[in-house]
Amino acid sequence: MTQAVLSGAKVPPALFDELERRGLWSGQLFGMGEGLFLTTRPGAPREARATTVGTPLSERDEIRVLEPGTETEVPDGEVGELCCRGPYTLRGYFDAAEHNARAFTSDGFYRTGDLAAVRLIAGERHVSIEGRIKDLINRGGEKITPRRSSCCSCGTRGSARWPSSRCPIPGSASGPAHSWSRRGSR
Repeated sequence: MTQAVLSGAKVPPALFDELERRGLWSGQLFGMGEGLFLTTRPGAPREARATTVGTPLSERDEIRVLEPGTETEVPDGEVGELCCRGPYTLRGYFDAAEHNARAFTSDGFYRTGDLAAVRLIAGERHVSIEGRIKDLINRGGEKITPRRSSCCSCGTRGSARWPSSRCPIPGSASGPAHSWSRRGSR
């Protein structure tokens, strides 16, 4: 094996580093049944391969990152809802006008429900997946992802108010499935 393409969850930096240490070229992939595919390609900079799911598979794919629940684009680097349209992306659900009104923008972009950001790396726009809209916590107008909340709780020593956090530790003595949890977890 000379290459590993990772998909399905945000890739921890330690896992990416370990694959490279073992001499494997590593990249990422994002795809969904509704149609959009993003991938990091051979030749993409390491930063793009390690931190993003890359660029659209087809040059005819269109991507927008919108403020959730609106049709307002967010600037590159900011997190919003990933929306797409393209040659192989669903254009609507059969006989479901009410659902289609929620699932698509007024100009036909499919609302994926994924939180994403566009990152400019080496002059090219790459997409990073940051979570799901249903997981978004809204506190006083600030949008907080559970991952961000979890990272904060992992760094809070002795705090009993935070729930348990589990984090994988690739290559640990117990193998890749080994994890640690905060004091007081089950």
